[in-house]
Amino acid sequence: MKGAKSKTAWVNAFYFIARPFFGLLEKKKNNTTSVNVGLAMINSVLFGTDNKLLENELVNKLAKN
Repeated sequence: MKGAKSKTAWVNAFYFIARPFFGLLEKKKNNTTSVNVGLAMINSVLFGTDNKLLENELVNKLAKN
């Protein structure tokens, strides 16, 4: 869910401090988001997949379909 805020203050503080580093993480293939996980679940049902366990790279590929 984009723009969701935690109810816990220390988690929000951590996100505020770590936000500049999120751009570096997005460039890695082994990083994914909860939005991509949701899209991958929907697309795996609609289009099917042979794998029962999905690595992050495959989750990202399925999310783009």
